[in-house]
Amino acid sequence: MTEPAEPPKEHSLLIEPLWKPGGGSYFWSLLRWLRRLPRDYPVQHEPFHFALRVTNNARDTSPSCLIPEVSIAEPGLRSSMLMFRGPFTVRSLDPGDAETISVGFFGTFLSGPVFVDCAIAAKDPGCLIRGAVRDRATGETAESREVNHWHDEWFIHRRTDVSIGRTNELLIVLTLIAAVQGAIWLGLVGLLKTAVHAVFVWLSGLTG
Repeated sequence: MTEPAEPPKEHSLLIEPLWKPGGGSYFWSLLRWLRRLPRDYPVQHEPFHFALRVTNNARDTSPSCLIPEVSIAEPGLRSSMLMFRGPFTVRSLDPGDAETISVGFFGTFLSGPVFVDCAIAAKDPGCLIRGAVRDRATGETAESREVNHWHDEWFIHRRTDVSIGRTNELLIVLTLIAAVQGAIWLGLVGLLKTAVHAVFVWLSGLTG
């Protein structure tokens, strides 16, 4: 009698989208700081490096995997707006180990909430992969309901919103500078009046 085949073994992999401003030089970092660009998410039409960090958050060593492609789309769209074709290889990971997979370098016209999506499958057909996501607010993780698939919510700042924010900050700074200048001017005028008064008192004392 043939023994029943063992069910496929599932492995949990935590996948997180990462980004880094384009250029990667100190000059670019300084320019980005001077322009007051956000650091939590990328900005529309600003180039950046896009990557996925894959972490084995299970107790067993994970198998080597393949990601055929990675897509980014706005909510409600049936087709992806951005597609990064692989395949991208994820090596076998010991528990707690992580690997960063470089996906691409680009800028996008997309803005607001977006979905990052990919299929991920073990090279061993006897293994199934269950992708997991991390809540950026709480740090807690949750596994996907689908096997060999992963998706996560992401965000891209709208360029006009960032520009308005920078303009508002500049107006606040200019207002503070004007207020400080006004206070200094009033202080100088007060000192001048006091000095003139003291001179008149001194002169009146001499002539008196």
